[in-house]
Amino acid sequence: MLNRNNLTDKKPIHPYSLHRWRVIIISSTFGIIVLLLLGYTTLPWWLPKQHIVNKLADEIAKEVSSSVSIESMDISWDKGIIIRNLRIGYEQRLNPQGMLSIGQISCEFSPIRLLIDKPFQRVELKDVHLNAIIGADGTVNISALKPLIMKKAPAPERLIIRKATCSIQFPNNDKILRLKISDLQYRQGRIRKFGHISMYALLDQQGTPAPITLNALSGTGSKHQPILSATFRFNHVDVDQLSLPRLLGMPLDYLKGIANGQIDCLIDDNGFIEQFSLLVYVDNFQAKPFNADALPPIEKAEIHLIGSSDLISKSVELQGFHLRLPGLDLKGKGHIADVLSGQWKAIRNLKITGRINPDVLSQLIPSKQAILPENTKIVGDINIEHLHLQGNN
Repeated sequence: MLNRNNLTDKKPIHPYSLHRWRVIIISSTFGIIVLLLLGYTTLPWWLPKQHIVNKLADEIAKEVSSSVSIESMDISWDKGIIIRNLRIGYEQRLNPQGMLSIGQISCEFSPIRLLIDKPFQRVELKDVHLNAIIGADGTVNISALKPLIMKKAPAPERLIIRKATCSIQFPNNDKILRLKISDLQYRQGRIRKFGHISMYALLDQQGTPAPITLNALSGTGSKHQPILSATFRFNHVDVDQLSLPRLLGMPLDYLKGIANGQIDCLIDDNGFIEQFSLLVYVDNFQAKPFNADALPPIEKAEIHLIGSSDLISKSVELQGFHLRLPGLDLKGKGHIADVLSGQWKAIRNLKITGRINPDVLSQLIPSKQAILPENTKIVGDINIEHLHLQGNN
């Protein structure tokens, strides 16, 4: 039974005690907030930068299966994160030139964005050197970087690359192509599935460098796979420096001329070019076959190719081609099994139509290799309604 006296005997809590507890709770909460704020604002000073550098280098080395070194890292609120001298694939004996080096990587320092896995707003790379070596079997050393590029980490909203150099060494060729990139930028679109890439570069060559531009749109294709739509333009490229006869195994001592053109292509992440269009104009085109006199210079040559290609198998499906030379105008379509072999047997199927003017064409052939008998002249064109070439399967 409830005793009323017990209720009356219970002492009430003094208002001063309640106030004291409120002060303690508020003060403790405020102190914790102050400590958290102090810890957050002083992050750049007490973060273990060397440990982070070593951890980052180890993670990249595992991804690319190659040696990785990072010189230093600085962190501050005003300048953000700065990583200096990232080097990948530099081995003193096996590969002294290395695969990739980046003098400086900078981005904003935003711990909250990192915690919620949001992309960086801006990442800038300076003094970038990429050394690509293409083997005789078509393999490229920098393919080791693919796991790093294809990593599912969120892409930055804006990527800027300044003062970059890309060196390309082809198989059986001592010459090295050097592309100096003054500016390359990636901007994420309002819809994050899409982004815009732009580049301006100069190709090193004797005399005036050749300007190279790239405009591309990255996004998702019809099968929901990553895809890149790109337009690549080049002007005043010295064909001789490309050493195409050696690269493609052509039976030529040299191939010369000044090339201008454009490449449009649609590429997926599996190395398949779903569609491409190549248009090239060559001025003062010159060629010399093995053990033969040089062909007379051709004022202008034009070739236009449309098709698809598998970069892995190096096969090309030509949905259409158009070759124009003085006295020669050919069109057609076909399939080439290994476009880099430079051998006729690589042509699996080729259907050709067009016209030939033997009189004009004979003027391009040295007199020792004349295609017409002496004092013979054909007036007008010869139309080719159907010419079918088929190689070995």
